[in-house]
Amino acid sequence: MTELFQYKTAKDAISAAADYLVKQLEDSQGNVLLLLSGGSSLNPVREAFKRLKDETVSRLHIGQIDERYEANGELNNWRQIEEAIGGKLKRCAGLLAMLSDGDEPDDAAIAYEMELRALLETADEVVGVYGVGEDGSLGGILATKEPQDFTHFLDGRMVVAYQTADNTRITTTAALLGRLDEAIVFAHGPAKVKAVERINKELPSHRHPAQLLKDAKRVSLFVSEELA
Repeated sequence: MTELFQYKTAKDAISAAADYLVKQLEDSQGNVLLLLSGGSSLNPVREAFKRLKDETVSRLHIGQIDERYEANGELNNWRQIEEAIGGKLKRCAGLLAMLSDGDEPDDAAIAYEMELRALLETADEVVGVYGVGEDGSLGGILATKEPQDFTHFLDGRMVVAYQTADNTRITTTAALLGRLDEAIVFAHGPAKVKAVERINKELPSHRHPAQLLKDAKRVSLFVSEELA
């Protein structure tokens, strides 16, 4: 099931997505695995955590959808997650970051997948909050020119490390999307709205990775024409 919520302003979209996330988490039962990306997808997460009850926060295990592999960590998504959630991060039931000091990318991906699979087995509910790029990229699953360059996102591994033109990334893959109870997607700006609208088309996933959202049980999309 997919629902699209459209707003004129980024402020309205952020507020609506935050309200929705709060309701979904407050209404949930048992242990919840909440997987987060970085960038603008954290805007509604930041607002939601300001309002979440302590009892709900104490049931949340926070993990990552994707990460940049950088030595200084200035742009790392985990740092962005820490800043977005603030002090409530320490009150969560558990934290699962993709990187540990000294890990090589491939080793980090393997270790993270093992821990993620263990959490998936014990979670009563699994929610992922994603961003969509202007080219239809989904979290850390980036679009490629050739289909063979996209196969590592589809080969059954749940977490992979790979090299881009700019840096090394670690990301969850299509295999995770099928395990989610819900994917909440946030996108703003005309180009990203068009990328979201293209999900309805039958496009090759290597050209438009957001097509993979069709594998999730439930998808809620919050978009605004206005840039944040």
